Amino acid sequence: VFFFFFFSSRRRHTRYISVTGVQTCALPIFLVLEDDVPTVRSAALVALSRFGPKAKAALPKIIQAFEDRNSKVRSDAAQALAKVGTHSEEVVQFLVNTLKDRRFSRRLAAVIALEQIGPAARLALPQLRQALSEENEAINLRAALILWRAAQSTEGIDAMISSLENRRWWLRRFPIYNPGSDGSFALRRNISAPVWWPKLAADCVVALGEMGPKAQKAVPTLILVVQYWEATVKKLAIESLGKIGAGASEALPAVEEATRNPDESVRDTAIAAMKRIQPDRVASGDAP
Repeated sequence: VFFFFFFSSRRRHTRYISVTGVQTCALPIFLVLEDDVPTVRSAALVALSRFGPKAKAALPKIIQAFEDRNSKVRSDAAQALAKVGTHSEEVVQFLVNTLKDRRFSRRLAAVIALEQIGPAARLALPQLRQALSEENEAINLRAALILWRAAQSTEGIDAMISSLENRRWWLRRFPIYNPGSDGSFALRRNISAPVWWPKLAADCVVALGEMGPKAQKAVPTLILVVQYWEATVKKLAIESLGKIGAGASEALPAVEEATRNPDESVRDTAIAAMKRIQPDRVASGDAP
């Protein structure tokens, strides 16, 4: 009974700190990071994330958490490192070195941190380019997104296209989101894809649109997304095709079909995209 209340108290206390940001703590965060219970260590890292750069004194302990045997703790350590060490070249250099580690778990934690660390991730561009050749999508897709967001580099476009197309087979049967009674969409877990992949896939669709005409080679892939995905991501793909502009003319039949979609937001997005892809056709009244 004593141990139950002791562990429960530590969890509640650490979670309270993570929510309120209160720094007065009977059990110092440094000690909590070394706790035997993974949920307590994880909560401590979330608390440090909320402190941001003010918690820079904890950076050595956060870096140690990269070695944690629990995957949730490693993931929280990556996010804490990104928030606490945002402007630290030392942190970025540590992440660069970690990308060379032979252990997959550490490379994944490093790329998750770099994904959130912002423009400072430019220091890791050479290693991120190498990460594009990783077989695991959890790493190479994040590397592709960082290259675009941090350096406006389209070097990762092939990785994005490949991943979106390779997952096509299960998208016909398993929608990424389940529609709710209020019209909203909730993320659905299923055995056909890792739970992290739908969010990354949606980010890739958005990034392809941000690339504009540079992403013309991705048009056939985006057409597949428009044809087979559910409304939330379908709309993102249509928006991206519109941003690509005239180079996405081969997508007009799929986009025109989307103007008859039951979802009003999809219809409106499709009409707007058609105006950007082929304005003359829309102006002449050939389109809906």
